[in-house]
Amino acid sequence: MKNLIALKVNRIFTFGCSFTDYAWGTWANILGYEFPDAKFYNFGKSGAGNHYIFNTLMQADSSYNFTHEDLVIVQWTNISREDRFLDAEPTADPSFTAGGQWITPGNIYSQGTYDESWVKKYFSEYGALLRDLAFIKSAYEMLRHKTQWHFIQMNDLVHYVDQWDTKISIDPKYAVEGIQVQRIEHLRAMYSETINQLLPSFYDTLFNNNWEQKFKADRKLVNKNFQDGHPHPLEHYDYLKRTFKHKWSKATNKKVGEIQQKWIKYMDGVSRTNKKFSLYQTEDRWRQMVRNELVIRPSNEIDFRIHR
Repeated sequence: MKNLIALKVNRIFTFGCSFTDYAWGTWANILGYEFPDAKFYNFGKSGAGNHYIFNTLMQADSSYNFTHEDLVIVQWTNISREDRFLDAEPTADPSFTAGGQWITPGNIYSQGTYDESWVKKYFSEYGALLRDLAFIKSAYEMLRHKTQWHFIQMNDLVHYVDQWDTKISIDPKYAVEGIQVQRIEHLRAMYSETINQLLPSFYDTLFNNNWEQKFKADRKLVNKNFQDGHPHPLEHYDYLKRTFKHKWSKATNKKVGEIQQKWIKYMDGVSRTNKKFSLYQTEDRWRQMVRNELVIRPSNEIDFRIHR
């Protein structure tokens, strides 16, 4: 385990996908609550890939200029994602970042933005690993002497590509397809220092890299219809406590416990009579209400110039 902080923290910056910012409080919001005197900026975005995560990290440093009195934690996600920044018509709204937005559809094998022919023609799992390890190394070189920082990961990103398939790693898959697995091993060796900076994943720490274990536990906790592929508030807190050395405050312990009970109540209420429950099919107004109730601590307002 690593010490969470070495110096007093004045600002907290968190980056990641929906494991960092979701319909309820995550590890990032818990950190914000644990350090109430620090400003808290959460750059997480649902569906985000490592391209988006790296880009927002660099934008944030350019805007806020990280120092040793900051805590920067980057939650890298699985490599099978394709982010794009798309232009939009100019707007008079100053909160809109220069007429454009990031498109972050999530896992390439279960999204609806790129069709099957595009994925088959243009997406390479090896190429995605090659791309993302370069992002992670660049982030490591930028942060290592500048601030207090940690790299966490949703899943074991250098071995598992498809976030919904925790049984088949990239190595035997490539061997079956007749592609030399040695080039993956060579790539990992080349980036070994960078890879060693990645702390154990959420999947491994919380679910033993087993989705069925996660879903079974959720159904027991909420009801037989409930299923969601994200940690609940208490699991986020458990991940922090099992990953970092830190004396967590009684206030945080109490707050997470209260939010967890509310989470169970809301999830049970919305899914009990719905055999095909999906959080994404609930009403926007309900999701916003739940988010407001379960956020733990919201992010401070982020510099409007940063493209998110």
